[in-house]
Amino acid sequence: MNQAARDALRAAALAGVKQLRDGQVRDGRGGLCAMGVLEEAGLKLELARMHDTRVDGCHLCGAAKQPCGWRITSEISLLCHVNNDHGLDFIGVAEKMPVTDAL
Repeated sequence: MNQAARDALRAAALAGVKQLRDGQVRDGRGGLCAMGVLEEAGLKLELARMHDTRVDGCHLCGAAKQPCGWRITSEISLLCHVNNDHGLDFIGVAEKMPVTDAL
């Protein structure tokens, strides 16, 4: 995850955006998951890069799959796992995701 994505997550937390953790990207009432925050922030290139960046499971807990059964094989699937399954707020997600220098 690049710095712009981290900043977007921190800004969402500071703005009081309701964080969704149930697999929904947005709830139609202003609630967003971490991926939804990045979409709303217009970080399309970073989202595409995260889809293409391979990971080998979760670096925090060692899980190879999310509880829903989806494999954790890309940064975007890791983002969803960290958002949904680790109970971290947006700031925690920003701090725990792997750092990249990509724009």
